[in-house]
Amino acid sequence: MVELRSKIFIGSSTPGYSIAEKVKVYLSAVGDCFLWHEPNVWEPNKSTFDNLLRMASYYDFGIFVATKDDIRTTKEGFTVIDKPRDNVILEMALFLGSMGRHKSFLLVEEGVTLPTDFDGIFMPRFLRSDEDSIKNACQAYRNKIEEYYKFGYLSLYPTTALAIGYYKNFIVDIVNYLQTTPSIEFKDVSYSDIIVNVIVPADLKSQIRENADVYYKNNGFDKIEVPNFFRGKPLWIKVDPLEP
Repeated sequence: MVELRSKIFIGSSTPGYSIAEKVKVYLSAVGDCFLWHEPNVWEPNKSTFDNLLRMASYYDFGIFVATKDDIRTTKEGFTVIDKPRDNVILEMALFLGSMGRHKSFLLVEEGVTLPTDFDGIFMPRFLRSDEDSIKNACQAYRNKIEEYYKFGYLSLYPTTALAIGYYKNFIVDIVNYLQTTPSIEFKDVSYSDIIVNVIVPADLKSQIRENADVYYKNNGFDKIEVPNFFRGKPLWIKVDPLEP
């Protein structure tokens, strides 16, 4: 039996990347961890925002490391370096909105000043120079992830939910349409002998839409629109040569 492991995305600033690497080590026992700077994490020819939206649907958990990187001016006029990078907070908030607060976590360096929206929320803190504090902070979130397994909260992976949605909102409609339609008109010819094939990509991280277009073109498929109650749905068809 194949072991299903959660996919954990780990984000940080460039100065905080060494801490993110340690987070990966401490959490690797409960899931497959992917650092933001590793190869094949970001899809090429896509904007950062589009990539983050995809990641929030692809990964099961997101953990972001907030380290003291940027300058903040206090009310008294002093400048201190205690702010995390804005992109780290933005990315964490994006995952938080998509996954929920039980799946998106912030690991905070001691002394970091967070936006006031985070006031009152407990978040594990660590000292950069104290390895045990980093390990203990990671352990808090490791326990949280293990809790999901223990109580069965991870009944559906994000990719599973996408597959179910694809089946219910596309495959079922297509099959129902074909069952109630005597024939399909294509290039002035009526076809009634129709076979539905579902082509599954090897993974969901590559440029699926672009690769699908290349596949259809190279294999002689044509695109038509299948009507339904709400909007037309694209369907790629290929006419097999008639047997002699």
